[in-house]
Amino acid sequence: LKEHGQWRDAYGFPALLAAPATPEDAFIARWWPDGLLEGSDLKGRPVQLIRLGKADLPGIEREVGREKWIQYCCLKNEALFEEIRQRCLAQNTFETSAPLIMDMRDLGSHHAWGVPVFKSMLDVTEPNFPERLSATYIVNAPVIFSWLYGMVKGFLNPGTAAKVRVFGASDDHLSALLEVMPRSTIPTDLGGVLCGNHRRVDGVGRLKFGLHTGQGPRRRRLEAAALESGPAAHVRRGAGLPRRRRAHRQGHVRAVLCVC
Repeated sequence: LKEHGQWRDAYGFPALLAAPATPEDAFIARWWPDGLLEGSDLKGRPVQLIRLGKADLPGIEREVGREKWIQYCCLKNEALFEEIRQRCLAQNTFETSAPLIMDMRDLGSHHAWGVPVFKSMLDVTEPNFPERLSATYIVNAPVIFSWLYGMVKGFLNPGTAAKVRVFGASDDHLSALLEVMPRSTIPTDLGGVLCGNHRRVDGVGRLKFGLHTGQGPRRRRLEAAALESGPAAHVRRGAGLPRRRRAHRQGHVRAVLCVC
């Protein structure tokens, strides 16, 4: 606890908690497919779901910077701890961790470009938010997952790695999930009965690696502000770009910000 307190002071964590949300925060929240499922597990804890197969970490890094991405992940961990604490107070229980589901549907070789970003995040969050995970359920893992996980597993703390359970696309992940959470908490596409996407992340997955367009800071801020109030399909393509580049960008960005 002493080391964690020293890290929080050195990292400027109190200032991060007090700082207002930025356009970069809104951008990450819009395009990083992560959130809490409605309901809870059998112990009353929140259940986190990450659609990692739909993520574009290199693109997020390119648009907001690696440090901002890591700060965002730290704040998400802090928010999860607070969610666990509030539920424990309401239920008169004591828990410090929660389960995580990672959906690997659509995972491909291009995700290898995100490994350095993922490692940088783990280097900060693992030692400073220990025991956050009670278990990690990796579901819908394609064949290529073994190769990608081999690149990541070496970064993991042995205790964290021991909590990971991997299920291929044809494996029965539902039985394992039902051991720790009710069917009403599991989304329908994973075998449960929870309709819609997970809380605060409706509509994720539309970016489709489109952040590789190299859009500049002004475009990013315009887009982030627009995304806070409407779906990606309503963003003005080419807004804020010089006229001579607009025609090219309109066609390019239209393919990027598709609604699918």
